[in-house]
Amino acid sequence: MDRFRPTVVVSGLGGPYEEDRIETVEIGNVKYRLMERKTRCSLITVNPKTGKIDSNEPYRTLASYRRALHGWEVKSGQSNFSKRPFFGVKLAPSCTLKGSSIQVGDPVRITQFLHR
Repeated sequence: MDRFRPTVVVSGLGGPYEEDRIETVEIGNVKYRLMERKTRCSLITVNPKTGKIDSNEPYRTLASYRRALHGWEVKSGQSNFSKRPFFGVKLAPSCTLKGSSIQVGDPVRITQFLHR
């Protein structure tokens, strides 16, 4: 997981890539909304312990099946950026109270799923 440089990791959502369906979520007392699905560059092939590229994985495997999500097809002629594999999501706080923060162990509650 370190190769993806996550800020927050959540387990127990129900299945692989379930984060693709999240529209809004609460972590502790902070509400978040989906900004975008994260595309990944070749930096995930760098071993974070050595700082060296040790293989083409996990990029190659993700690129083999994570380039199109829920019918959003990558069309030929689009930039390389749009052809990168997806893994994870970017969330933004939609409403925060002064002094709000999240911490390890906070409850996570999906408040709305995307309907696609």
